[in-house]
Amino acid sequence: MSDPDALVRQTAISTINLLRFDKDASLIFPLLYDPVRAVRIQAALGIASIKNLKLTRDQEIVFEFVKKEYIAAMEYSGDFPSGRYNLALMYHSLGQADKAIENYEHSIKIDTLFFPAKNNLAMLYNAQGKNKKAEKLLMQILEEQPQMYEIAYSLGLLLVEEKKYDSAVP
Repeated sequence: MSDPDALVRQTAISTINLLRFDKDASLIFPLLYDPVRAVRIQAALGIASIKNLKLTRDQEIVFEFVKKEYIAAMEYSGDFPSGRYNLALMYHSLGQADKAIENYEHSIKIDTLFFPAKNNLAMLYNAQGKNKKAEKLLMQILEEQPQMYEIAYSLGLLLVEEKKYDSAVP
């Protein structure tokens, strides 16, 4: 996290295990002040994904500023599926499901084969109880890329949840 190379700092944020909330927030938060924008915005995404985060007023101000910087950077690259996908990740982390769905859908419109957006959108739909929509997206991914076994497994779990046992087995 304190490596002199910005790429190492950015990668450290994106790979840190966020299951230890307090420790990781204290590790990531100083990087909101990093001189390199890529590091700052990666830190914003990392901080946004921490639930029940308690920030001081000054920390809230900095986080809000860098969060806006992240959103602006992703809007700038919004012509690409990855830009919209990254926006959806931020909005999803912030609990703004409608904006996340809008950006996942936009990402898919840009590139109908961009399966990360389809997969995340399916998981979001499933969390909202919109399992028909989730099932449709997971089926699309498997039609396009049948070797995606983890997607097949997710589809199987969804079908079991829907009590479609015969369809779930394969």
